[in-house]
Amino acid sequence: MPAHFLVAADLPGRLTIMPCPTGSDLEDQFASLAQAGITRIISMLAPDEAGLLGVASENRLCADAGIAFENHPIVDFGLPDQPAFRRLVAHITDHLQNGAHVAIHCRAGIGRSGMVASAVLIRLGYAPDQAIEKVSIARGVSIPDTIEQRQFILGFVP
Repeated sequence: MPAHFLVAADLPGRLTIMPCPTGSDLEDQFASLAQAGITRIISMLAPDEAGLLGVASENRLCADAGIAFENHPIVDFGLPDQPAFRRLVAHITDHLQNGAHVAIHCRAGIGRSGMVASAVLIRLGYAPDQAIEKVSIARGVSIPDTIEQRQFILGFVP
C-alpha cells in the first residue's frame, strides 16, 4: 500500500495527502488506495514529470481501481496561478462536503500537495498557520517545500 496521510476526517468526506505512487506494482497500489476508501485522486504533476516517475498512465490506473482522477499541474517547487488554484480548492472542498475521500499528491506529497491541502483547510475555516500546522503534523514533515509556497498559503484568500 502506498503511503498516504489523513489530514482531515471531521468533514462529510476525508482529505488525504500522499507522495506519488511509484514502482512496478502500480495496479496493486491503486487497488489498495481504493480499498482504503479513496474515491478521488488529484495529481499536481506536470505530464513530463508523471512520465519520469512512471505514472503517465495514472488516469487509467485510477479508472481501473474505480477512483476518479484529476490532474492540475503545478511546476515542482513552483507557485500556482491564483484564479485556477482558487477554483481547484473550491472544487476539492465541494467533493469533501459531498462525502468524497480526496487524496492529493505531487512528487513527495510535501510542497504542491501541501499548498493545496492547506488551502482547502483555509477554505473550510482554518487560519493559514493552523492549516499549515495540521497538514505538517498529518504528513509527518514540515510543509510546504519553499518559503515562497509558505507565503502563498499564508496570503491565500479563498
